[in-house]
Amino acid sequence: MRWNVVGGIGLAILGFIITLGGLFALGAMTYYNVRHGPIAPSIGEPGALDHVALTTDNVIRFAGMLLSGVAMLLCSWFVYRKSRRAAIVSFVAWLALGGLVAALQPPN
Repeated sequence: MRWNVVGGIGLAILGFIITLGGLFALGAMTYYNVRHGPIAPSIGEPGALDHVALTTDNVIRFAGMLLSGVAMLLCSWFVYRKSRRAAIVSFVAWLALGGLVAALQPPN
């Protein structure tokens, strides 16, 4: 069995899901803030729209999600092409990107 094909397709599916999730989240945040005006974050109120509020935290989180999906797609391409060194470098870059996004997020 060609494990590079299976691994490349599996990583590509996960990468597409994460990329589409990031695009959907950025699109929803943009739509709600354009349609209803700037949404301010609440101070712990139930039912608030904090996940679509136009804050730097949300922009960093959603853009990081989008870039993480793109990096996973790049990694899946290198796995499919049997380029081991490039796959390892792109995987480490993907982990570093996730760590950077997690480090930029403020504590809850």
